[in-house]
Amino acid sequence: MGDQKDIERRPDTIIIFPNDNKKHGKSPDFFGTVTWADGSTKEIVLWEKIGNKNNKFYTGLLKDPYEKEGEEKKPEEVTNKGAVDKPQNETAEDNNLDDLPF
Repeated sequence: MGDQKDIERRPDTIIIFPNDNKKHGKSPDFFGTVTWADGSTKEIVLWEKIGNKNNKFYTGLLKDPYEKEGEEKKPEEVTNKGAVDKPQNETAEDNNLDDLPF
């Protein structure tokens, strides 16, 4: 697969990559970007989990793209740097997962 920066980001799409550079056990398992219809973007990080009946599911966070201080980015110039680490004792209430439209 080519470099992540070479992948075209189309409106209303999500691109997810495995996190091969996990620094510790709380680092996200996957990271990527969400591109909205207006061209704006959010970074996404996901953690793989196992439910009570051994079924896999994912939890995640959306955040504004990482920007170095004093540097502006265009919506199409998205990087996956600055992904957040998983909060301790994460719950659905902490992430407002109940507000998701699906």
